[in-house]
Amino acid sequence: TDRGSTWSEANKGRTRPFYTSAVIFDPLVTARCYCAAEDGLYLSTNGGATWKKTSFPTARVLTLAVHSSMLGMLAAGCEDEGLFLSSDGGASWRRITRHDTLSTVYAVAFHPTDTRVILCGGYASGIWKSADAGASWVLSPGTEGMSIDALAINPLQPAQVYAGVVWAGLYRSDDTGDRKGLQGNVRE
Repeated sequence: TDRGSTWSEANKGRTRPFYTSAVIFDPLVTARCYCAAEDGLYLSTNGGATWKKTSFPTARVLTLAVHSSMLGMLAAGCEDEGLFLSSDGGASWRRITRHDTLSTVYAVAFHPTDTRVILCGGYASGIWKSADAGASWVLSPGTEGMSIDALAINPLQPAQVYAGVVWAGLYRSDDTGDRKGLQGNVRE
C-alpha cells in the first residue's frame, strides 16, 4: 500500500529464518505461497502471513517453479539432489533428474502451454530439457558446460527461452532449446 517504502518480517512459523533462496506464489490458487529455505520447503495458505514446514524430502531447496496453467504442478531444484516434481501442490514429490546428468539445480521453468515440457539448469551443466514431464532429459545444444542460474519461458511466445548464464549474461533460444541452442548474448 505504500509502494514498498515499508517492510516487515514475515517468518511466522519458520524454524530457522536465516536463509531464503526462493519465494513464489501459485498463480492458480489464491494466497498459496511457497518458500525455499536452508532447512526445507515451507507453505503458506494465507499469502505469507504464516508458514508451515512441508514434508519435502531434502533440506536445501535452491529454486522453485509453479506451473501457470496446471493446478498443483510444482518443481523444486535442490543442491546435490536434483530436481523434484509435485503434481498435488507439494503434498508428495518424486525426483525427476539423475545425479549423472544434473545433481544441483539452480534454475527451472515450465512451458506455459505444453505441460510435459520442463527446462532446468545448474552450475557448469548447461540447460536440460524434458518433453515428457521428467521421464527423460536431453542437453540443449550449445549449452554444454554453461552455468545456468536463471530460466524463463516467454508466456506469449512459448518457443522463446531466456537463460541467465553466470559470467556471460543473458542468452535466448527461439526454438525452446531444441535444435539451435542459445542464439547468443542478448544485449539489446
